[in-house]
This record gives sequence, C-alpha cells and structure tokens, in this order.
Amino acid sequence: MMLLLIATLLPLFILSLYTHPALMDDYNDTNMVFGKGFFGVQKFFYLNWTGRYFTDILLSLNPLVFHAEWAYKFNSIVWLSLHLIAAYWLCGKLFKGIDWIARIGIVALFLFTYIMLLPDITGVFWQTCLYVNFTPNFLTLFLFGCMVLYYQSEHKNLYFILSALLMVAIIGSYETCMIYIDMFMLLFAVVSFIKKKKLLFPFTLLVIAIAFSVFSATAPGNKVRAAMATNTHQFIYSLKESLIWGGKVLLNFHWLLFTFFIGLLLFGLLANRINWNNTGSVFILSPSLALLASLAIPFAGMFIYFYSSGTDPPPRTVNSMWFYFLMGMMYFSFTTIAYIKRQYPNFNPPAMAKPGLYIVLALVFFFRAHNITQAYKDVSSGVAVLYDKERTERNIFLTTFKGDSCLVDSIQHIPKTLYFVELPEKINWLNTSYWDYYHKKYIGIKDRVHHKQ
Repeated sequence: MMLLLIATLLPLFILSLYTHPALMDDYNDTNMVFGKGFFGVQKFFYLNWTGRYFTDILLSLNPLVFHAEWAYKFNSIVWLSLHLIAAYWLCGKLFKGIDWIARIGIVALFLFTYIMLLPDITGVFWQTCLYVNFTPNFLTLFLFGCMVLYYQSEHKNLYFILSALLMVAIIGSYETCMIYIDMFMLLFAVVSFIKKKKLLFPFTLLVIAIAFSVFSATAPGNKVRAAMATNTHQFIYSLKESLIWGGKVLLNFHWLLFTFFIGLLLFGLLANRINWNNTGSVFILSPSLALLASLAIPFAGMFIYFYSSGTDPPPRTVNSMWFYFLMGMMYFSFTTIAYIKRQYPNFNPPAMAKPGLYIVLALVFFFRAHNITQAYKDVSSGVAVLYDKERTERNIFLTTFKGDSCLVDSIQHIPKTLYFVELPEKINWLNTSYWDYYHKKYIGIKDRVHHKQ
C-alpha cells in the first residue's frame, strides 16, 4: 500500500516542477489584481462574474501576483499533499485506534482510485482549476474530520467553529461542491432528527450552509455569466441531460465498477483491524441508504450544472463530481463492512481472495491507470524537461525584451499530462491577458508568420 501511494503521487510531484502558468485565467486573474487591487477584484468578480468568494480570494493571492513564477511550480505538490494529509487525518478520526498501516492502506486506495479515474488529469497542473475545483476536496475531508471530533472531543466549541468555517469556504469555492455540501448537511440534519440526537450542531450547520449558498448563488455575476448561455433554467432539459450524463460517467468511466472492487480490497484490509461495534456513531446509515446517496451524487451534480449553465459540463466539473462520488462509495464500503462484521463477527473471505485481488490491482495499475502511466511517460521521455526549457526561455525573452511588440517561437514539446494552451491565432482575451502580463502591445508566434508568408 505504501508503494502504491508513492507510485501514484511520485510522477505528479515531479511533473509539478515542470509546470508553467496557463494561458487562460492564470494571467487574466493576475492582471486584474494588478489593475483593481485585492479588494477591487473581489467586488468585480461578485458583481460581474461569479459568487465563488473563497476561491476568488485564493486566486487574488496566487504566486504570479507576487512575481514568484518559481512558486507556481509547487502549486500541485502543495494541493496534492493537502489531499494526502487530510485523508490520512480523517481516517484516524473515523476509526479510533486504527494503526498507521491501515490508514496508509485506505489513503493509498483512495488517492490511487481518484487519480486513476480522474476525467481530466491536466486540471491538477492548471492553477485556476486547481484552486477552484480541487480546493473543496481536501477542505471537505477536513470538514468531516472536524464534525466527527465535535462528537468525540471535549472542545466542542472549537470544532463547531472550525466545521462552520470550513463549510463556508467550500460553499464559496465551486457551485457543484456547494450543492453537495448542502445535500450532505440536509441529510445529516434529517438523520440526526430521526435518531433523536442533539440537533443544535446539525441544524446550525444546515442554516449556515443555506445562508452562504444563497449569498453565493444570488451573486449578480452569476446572472451575467448565465446570460451568455442558452437552455439555462430549463427543468425538463436539465433533468434529461443529467440522467444521460450521470449514467454515462458511472458506466463509461468505470466509476461504479471500480469502486466496488476497491470495497473488496478495503474489506480485506480493515475487517479484522477495527472493532466495528464502536463505529456506530460514525457509520450510522445503512449500506443501502449509503449506496443510494452515493449514486445520486453524479446525477444531482449534473442536474444543477445543466440547470445553471445550459451546456455540457467541462471535464473540470466532472472531476469534482468524481471526488464526491468516490467519497460516498468509500463510506458505503465502510458501512457494508461494519454491517457484515456486526452480523457475522467470524466471517472472513477465503484465504486466497486477498492475493488475487492484489494481483488484479497490480494489473490495473500497469495496464489501465492511463493518467498515472502517462505521467511516467512524460517524465521518462524527457518531454517535460524540454517543455520546461522552452517555456523558461520564452519567459526570459519576454521579460527582458525592451520593445512593445515581438514574435516568439511556438512550444514544440508539450507533455500530455500538463495543461497548455498556445496563443490563439485569432486575437481575443486570451492573447491580451498574456500581452498585458508582459507589458506588451502584441506577442505573436513566429511559425504562423512564416507560414503565412
């Protein structure tokens, strides 16, 4: 399991050191901070583009704002490490007395599955996507840990406040994640009511979730952006498309099949390592209800996306749905193991089942984990090194060139795992944001000029 975890993250950490700012929002967001100032950008975004108040703050503090291009290369390492830390920490809160081997095993299976089936791995290396779509992931893991600690610790006020703050940050990060947190808090409040638990904590969190979701969803900027699309706020259209897309991602992307396989591995890893009779307060849902709630995640996310935007979801949005679906299915696996071990304490799988499952896992890693194996290819082939060299040379040229217009060589070596968009031939905001960052009136590509001649 330790080898699996290292093998999953190592190529991504290495590739992070070869990343450079993406042409799109990375430069544009930075230019806006230069022009409007930190607080001016928050006001502009909320009124004219989006209600993502928390990630707008993060984007306004990105490394480029401080002219620290070198720090951009550590974005992915930091964000992936926060996923690792949050998942490992949460495991210790879900299972009291669990040993480090089991915690590493859970985290390894979780992160391997997440990275392997991530719809768009390039988002890990694009700053704007990383801040917007991946920040809610590890914040959610920390949120769940704080909620568990509220019931386990004597410092209830501390974990009450931390839970509320983390939830507010997630809601202000991305609309899809906002919906999932609202759904979870509603389910949490209903189950607490049915089980006759103390209601102050769950219902206070639910009220806070609703209040900040309204603040985010009613941002004037959301109306401005929605006006640019068709089919927005069409219930029948959104319902139909969400059913099609939800089924597609569950089956075509192998989400459902592989998460069941991971559940079998978790059973072998955890069944005899944990006293499942002491986990009732955490795994309070029945396996069937946990499964139904998990299956609803992609459909609910798709419906909200189609209803608000009226267009097919971009891969970065599906990335977010995948993370929450995987969390749900991991919880379903835990509830299933708990149910089986409580009903049949002496039940254990056949002795040969575990080695067979690990052999299948190894085969999957080498032959089906395309995101990970492609990352290794980008590193071992040297294309990432050449890409980094070309981008660095271009950056040095543009920062030292004294004129206001120039031509640059096109980037020839582009790793498939990294996110890169070349300057468009047709001039638009992508070009101008790039030009403004380097204080130029025009930057063109030499190859295109020669081709036209």
